[in-house]
Amino acid sequence: MLLTLFLARVIGVYMIIGGAAVLADRRRIMAAIVALTHERFAQLMAGVFAIFFGLIVVNLHNVWTTLPASLVSLIGWLALLKGILYLVLPEAQMEKMMKMFMDRKWYLIDGILVLLVGAYLAGYGYALW
Repeated sequence: MLLTLFLARVIGVYMIIGGAAVLADRRRIMAAIVALTHERFAQLMAGVFAIFFGLIVVNLHNVWTTLPASLVSLIGWLALLKGILYLVLPEAQMEKMMKMFMDRKWYLIDGILVLLVGAYLAGYGYALW
């Protein structure tokens, strides 16, 4: 339970910051994603960090009993999957996958979703509700 609260706080605040950044300046975030598709070293580094974070969460918190715990565990598994994809996908496949997410509407939806999930987790972690 304490680990769920801690991870909900950390992941929640991280998601609030990330969601707000996407909503505040979509053009810059989209440009960074486009640059990521063309820079293999950046993909590898992003993959390594995502795998590291995902492995920590999956190994310490693979709990599916409550909604907040399940969200924390799901985020860990998704980070692990994302990291693996960044490391193993060929450049052409990575570029093809990234093109699916280059729609401006997607960034608006993603920013709002990330902000809401982050607010829920942070609120839970800090006992705001």
